[in-house]
Amino acid sequence: IIASLFLPAFIIALPGWSVFGWHLLAGAIAFAISIAAFSFGVFGGGDAKMIPGVMLWVGPAGAMTFLMGMAICGGVLALLVLAARHLTPVRATNGFSIETLQQGNGVPYGVAIAAGAIMASPASPLLSGLAAQFGWAN
Repeated sequence: IIASLFLPAFIIALPGWSVFGWHLLAGAIAFAISIAAFSFGVFGGGDAKMIPGVMLWVGPAGAMTFLMGMAICGGVLALLVLAARHLTPVRATNGFSIETLQQGNGVPYGVAIAAGAIMASPASPLLSGLAAQFGWAN
């Protein structure tokens, strides 16, 4: 859904066709890297699809901010999940946290991807207006 909304948003914002090409290239590179990471078990399938979708939106201008923000938030999230797994008995949890707190399960990395996207939004020609509206701009 994230990737499919890129084209209509681009047509509405119309920042220029060269911007479109660079954003497509950033998304394609992220897709290739994400598929390779998925094949080695680094990411789940949802994460491997979400990262290129976000890269379409942030483009090359926001790529490093997105990647650094995603990595830092992912590291903090992983530490929090690991701590919660050791401190909270699974039988004491309910709802969505049961899956997250079971040993051997992955970390819900979509949260870190979304946080990285929010951090990188001021650099994106498509998201900078939205970032300014919500006070995320520098």
